Amino acid sequence: MDNAAIHRYRGLTSVLDELGIQTLYHPPYSPFLNPIENVFSVWKNMVSGSECMSEADLKQVITTTFNNLDNDICEGFYRKMISYLNKSMDQVPFSPFQFKVPFSPWYFRSSPFSHGIFLLRINCCNLLNPKKLK
Repeated sequence: MDNAAIHRYRGLTSVLDELGIQTLYHPPYSPFLNPIENVFSVWKNMVSGSECMSEADLKQVITTTFNNLDNDICEGFYRKMISYLNKSMDQVPFSPFQFKVPFSPWYFRSSPFSHGIFLLRINCCNLLNPKKLK
């Protein structure tokens, strides 16, 4: 998880602890490890560029812009994250903004009003095992 305040809210973390779910946080200022935040940024810019006169207009713009998100952009954010993780496991210094790597994600888009909005699942190894990610 990123370091958003809601992710560290004691009410949330205590429920996760009770369920036996371990929480892992990204290092601060590492958006390249959190592709969904990059997607949200693109989406927010698309929505903010629209002129809405009512709440109904805003809901329509949110839904329309969500459905018009470019898959190539979303996949690019995912590829950057995988490249960063692979290079980190190889201990290769690099800039997290220059990548060209193979990519095989599975992602699911749901309604922007449902829980999860856009889920990314990484088909990869246990991060404690230094295998390459795909």
